[in-house]
Amino acid sequence: MLTLPLLAVDSADNTPAKKADIQKLIKMTGQCELASMMLDQMIKTFKQTMPQVPEKFWTDFKAEAQDDSLSQLYIPIYEKNMTHADIKELIKFYETPAGKRYIQAMPEMTKQSMEAGEIWGRQIAQKVIMKLQSSGILNHLKAPNAAPPAAK
Repeated sequence: MLTLPLLAVDSADNTPAKKADIQKLIKMTGQCELASMMLDQMIKTFKQTMPQVPEKFWTDFKAEAQDDSLSQLYIPIYEKNMTHADIKELIKFYETPAGKRYIQAMPEMTKQSMEAGEIWGRQIAQKVIMKLQSSGILNHLKAPNAAPPAAK
């Protein structure tokens, strides 16, 4: 019963002014540019796994994927999770020198974070394989008729 009044407040807060401020926030923080950077990384990976695909396909695909649709997908997420007052405060912050520096550093920080995530993912995968090997589970999976290893 307590959630009904909260839902009413949330939907009442979703005004055209809030939507406009969300669009401003998305634009000023470069969210679409960050998404473009991630798309570039995805295309790079696709190119490595599918080198036979012509370059023109990737160029055309990127142009197609870079429309306004992503920012339109972001708006309901911001509407659902942030109040209009929150959005206004974020805009104020990003207009400060520290906020502008953060926005400027964000693409490189995101790139470095993605690279760190890839390294971390490889390390985790190696640990899983080593643990599966040391426990005998991996050997059992390779030989389906073999008895499972005894629990330790």
